Amino acid sequence: MKLVTRIMPGFVLCLAFVSAPALKAQALINQAAVLAKGGFPYVITQPGSYKLDGNLTVSKTGTDGIQISANDVTLDLNGYTVSGTGKPSSPYAVGIRNPGTSVYTNITVKNGTVRGFDFSLALNGSGLVADMQLTNSQSSFGTSLVGYVIVRCVASSNAGAGLDVNESVVLDSVASSNRGDGFIAGYSLMSANTAHGNTGIGIALTGASSAFQNTANGNGFGISSGDSTSAAGSNSMIGNPSGDLSMPTPGRSQNNNLCSTGAC
Repeated sequence: MKLVTRIMPGFVLCLAFVSAPALKAQALINQAAVLAKGGFPYVITQPGSYKLDGNLTVSKTGTDGIQISANDVTLDLNGYTVSGTGKPSSPYAVGIRNPGTSVYTNITVKNGTVRGFDFSLALNGSGLVADMQLTNSQSSFGTSLVGYVIVRCVASSNAGAGLDVNESVVLDSVASSNRGDGFIAGYSLMSANTAHGNTGIGIALTGASSAFQNTANGNGFGISSGDSTSAAGSNSMIGNPSGDLSMPTPGRSQNNNLCSTGAC
């Protein structure tokens, strides 16, 4: 089950939305400050810049870490960690999320670790996720992002898929040792990423997605697409026991990928 199911019409993405938000509020977030305000989740309702001043630990199952309910928010984890219980829960617990079905724009989440929730991240709208470690999630889809640019992130050791995205761009990121697929990309661009040691597919493409210059070695399967409008080129897919590349006709393999048996 995907926590975020809304797909925005049209696959038109640009990097313009990763501009710095107009700062209207600043806040330092730490465990003591959260508890003094009544406990988790910590809810952001105003645009501005927010920074962690220490690790956050959520000890109650079914409880989110941070909820973002505003546009134009930058959340800097500042090298710290937001930790959940490490146990599956109902309702789902999310490390950092947009609550409900609302869409929020110009959100940046960066520079830290989220671990031990059902979902690490669940964000829907537009923004940037950068330099994040996303680990030990307990659901089938460890991170769910719609409309984001994801850069230099690592999704590892999750109970299901590492990183599940729609209408997004994923660059220079890693999915490793997940017990499902590494990356699941719908209507998205995947470039310069690495998937290895995942039980399922290294990079699973859905919709009109493209994968270029990625490495998907040592997974259950390398790169797979079930959509005839997908494309793959200049990828390396070696040592995947169930197969390296699957593209439907007329799916567009550029025939310059490297597979275990040679060019593919």
